[in-house]
Amino acid sequence: KCGTQTPDGNAFCQACGAPLGTNAPDNAAYGAGAPNYSAPNNTPYGAGAPNYSAPNNAPYGAGAPNNGTPNNTPFGAGVPNYGVPVGALPMNWHSFLTYFGLWAGAVINLIYGFVVMTGSHYGGAWQKAIIYAFYGGLQAVDIFFGIALLGCAGLGFCTAVFLLQKKALGPTLLTVLYVVVAATSLIYCIAVASILSSAGVSSGDLIPTGIIQIIVAVVMIIVNRIYYGKRKDMFVN
Repeated sequence: KCGTQTPDGNAFCQACGAPLGTNAPDNAAYGAGAPNYSAPNNTPYGAGAPNYSAPNNAPYGAGAPNNGTPNNTPFGAGVPNYGVPVGALPMNWHSFLTYFGLWAGAVINLIYGFVVMTGSHYGGAWQKAIIYAFYGGLQAVDIFFGIALLGCAGLGFCTAVFLLQKKALGPTLLTVLYVVVAATSLIYCIAVASILSSAGVSSGDLIPTGIIQIIVAVVMIIVNRIYYGKRKDMFVN
């Protein structure tokens, strides 16, 4: 390399330090001129090598059928519904609750709460006075139940807003709403039946009605827990 005469058997030039023929073929730099070094035909790695990274020596994926996505497009480009999970869960029941069901229930509880609390469901003022005079304690029970219904109405409005905004607390509030409404109705039925029984009057279907409301509430709680449990990733706010 530098022209200095070196003794036979030396591995390196004593003047410039270049490796001699005993360590590299034909005094070449490591790999230069070496057959099949890194790639066929003594070329740099991959240059001119068939099927380097992809068919026809193209960059990775270029011209390669079905690379990543159909027609060698970038990931997701040209793919229908890209960005939307395949088989996304429907939200029809959620829409019904948040746009109608919960609002309607809250309005009904609000109206009926005022009616029961004032005793208007017994008729006029004189009918109410007679009933409350004959059945002691019934007025207090009606007032309690009316206030509870007003509270249920407020809870229903809050639940609808939380679910509509997809708050994490929304599904939990929905469960609480069903529990409170059912428990309040059952307590009211039991209290009224007790007052009527003490006066020697049959309570009729009051207790069965309260039990039915409990059963309906339990079913709705289970259904909604399963429904929103599958969609919990949507309620993270």
